[in-house]
Amino acid sequence: RYSLAQNEYREAMEVMPEERYPEEQIAVIDGLIAEQRQREEEYRGLISEADTYFSARNYESARTEYEKALEIKPGEDHPMQRLEEISVILGRRERQLEAYNEAVRRGDRYFNENNYVQAREAYLDASSIRPDDEYTRNKLTEIEELLAATAAESRSYQEIVDIGDRLFNQRNYSEARDAYHRALNVNPGAEYPLQRIREINELILSGEEIEAFYSRGYMEVSEVNEVIENNSERIYHIVPFSRHRSGSYIELKVLNEADRNIRIFVNYGVDRSRHGGIAVTVPPSSDYQNIRLNVSSQPSWIRFDNNWISLAPVGGSIDIEYIRVVFGN
Repeated sequence: RYSLAQNEYREAMEVMPEERYPEEQIAVIDGLIAEQRQREEEYRGLISEADTYFSARNYESARTEYEKALEIKPGEDHPMQRLEEISVILGRRERQLEAYNEAVRRGDRYFNENNYVQAREAYLDASSIRPDDEYTRNKLTEIEELLAATAAESRSYQEIVDIGDRLFNQRNYSEARDAYHRALNVNPGAEYPLQRIREINELILSGEEIEAFYSRGYMEVSEVNEVIENNSERIYHIVPFSRHRSGSYIELKVLNEADRNIRIFVNYGVDRSRHGGIAVTVPPSSDYQNIRLNVSSQPSWIRFDNNWISLAPVGGSIDIEYIRVVFGN
């Protein structure tokens, strides 16, 4: 109670002016009051800065300034109350961050599994917690584009299957099989076009068309002009033939527009079994090149009723105009 103390010391000096003690105490009190004012100013400055941080929702910085203010004036209500509020807010934020991270992890897992509908739901959960988050916003945009592309592919697939069915019903089996091959390019795991191709091969094998193939000297494997991407494999289902295997070969018409050589691995087999294969190097060119592969030099080509051929380019993509099996003799 410095003001009251100073008043008493001044009254004492009036009684005994020569005494130095009251004067010294007054000087001490002046220093204490100046120090108190300085501390008060420092406290108010810290509180003002802390309140500004709090209003801006910069709670970590606000907490630091309130704690500094309490070091100057321990037990003050305002900073203590604010620190309690900050503790509640940051606790809620931490729980929200955990929920956000969990939703993003879930979304990433579904996305990597190509389960885009579930991934979208998870990213929407994350976005509801952090509406301005750029990562989830970009992921949701990417998913919408993928779903739109999938829907377009689905329409394209069905349109191609419808063409194949129409050709099949017209008994135009060769072109129908090409259509079903195109459908498999759009949807490689589809069972229906594969089943249709097997039916066509059986019909060709049991009908007059196989004789027409023999008379013509070759059998079309595919007349679909298409691109096979680098490091991918495209399977073509063929009619197994028993005659003229010796001396037969596979003929490809290929375009390599890359600036380097490309290796094409051509395999063949029965159902899910691979019985053999051959590799060929295709140099770069601006024109299609005819390539003949002497597969009949391999015993497994002669011995088995092979019913598929596959092409797998390595080093670049290739453009295939047609694939044929040319009969021997």
